[in-house]
Amino acid sequence: MANMLIQEATSVSYIFKLLQGDVVEIDVIIPSKFHNSLIGSGGKFIQSIAEDCGGVHIKFPDAKAKSDRVTLVGPKDMVDKAKNTLLDLSRDKEVSGYTETIQAKIQHHKFLIGKNGANIKKVYFYFFLIFYLFLAFSVNFLNVS
Repeated sequence: MANMLIQEATSVSYIFKLLQGDVVEIDVIIPSKFHNSLIGSGGKFIQSIAEDCGGVHIKFPDAKAKSDRVTLVGPKDMVDKAKNTLLDLSRDKEVSGYTETIQAKIQHHKFLIGKNGANIKKVYFYFFLIFYLFLAFSVNFLNVS
């Protein structure tokens, strides 16, 4: 009951602010290839951004639409904060390159990590070694020129 009253009060104050002109709606262009990583697993990442920005409503387009337009609704200063945060994160994703998320059932986590993290350390060492060798080869190649 109390939760319902809070939601009603929040929606009433939102409508009141909207009528006063304190609430704005803007569209931000973020490449659709970054939408899933910005939304996060179960929408948790985008929810945390929305909460950090004063409860701004962040609406991503449907995945089938292939649109780059993300809509932000809320108080002007908070919308600006959310816009800057989303743009910074999308730039970071673009610069940092390739990332991959692998989902595994909870019962397999113990095996994937291994005793005292042995398996995950092997994977990290292997891929770090490949990256390091590639980097060393590139630097040597550049020094020869």
